[in-house]
Amino acid sequence: MKRRIREGHPLEDTEEMKLWRKQFEKMTLKEHDEKLRQLGLEEEDIEEFNREFSDLDKKRKDK
Repeated sequence: MKRRIREGHPLEDTEEMKLWRKQFEKMTLKEHDEKLRQLGLEEEDIEEFNREFSDLDKKRKDK
């Protein structure tokens, strides 16, 4: 039985996650949006994700 990860908790840092993270970091915003569309997210959800991500990215750069 798979263990359900509660919302807000980070996923385990497996080899697969490390590979995905490398791909994610190399993606342009346009490529990333396309992946989200393929996963079934609507435009409103994608825009919200981009806003949240840009806020998080700004905080990382300020450190």
